[in-house]
Amino acid sequence: MRCRMPGDGSWRIEIIGCKTPSGSTVPVNSTIVEGDDEWKCTLSNDGRVLMQQGVNAYAKCGIHNQGSSFHFYA
Repeated sequence: MRCRMPGDGSWRIEIIGCKTPSGSTVPVNSTIVEGDDEWKCTLSNDGRVLMQQGVNAYAKCGIHNQGSSFHFYA
């Protein structure tokens, strides 16, 4: 967060980023990749800051890399 004080006696707080569970900072309107996770921090039109977790494009499925194929047998 950042506190803005324009000098007229008023102030306001701005959120400038989100924190991942590991402690990394994701700036507002940015995305970072940590391991298999992709973290996105966005500012909505109504002023809310949202953090979303997704799977990054290069995440493995167990030991298998993206682009490979394999079979599961039951």
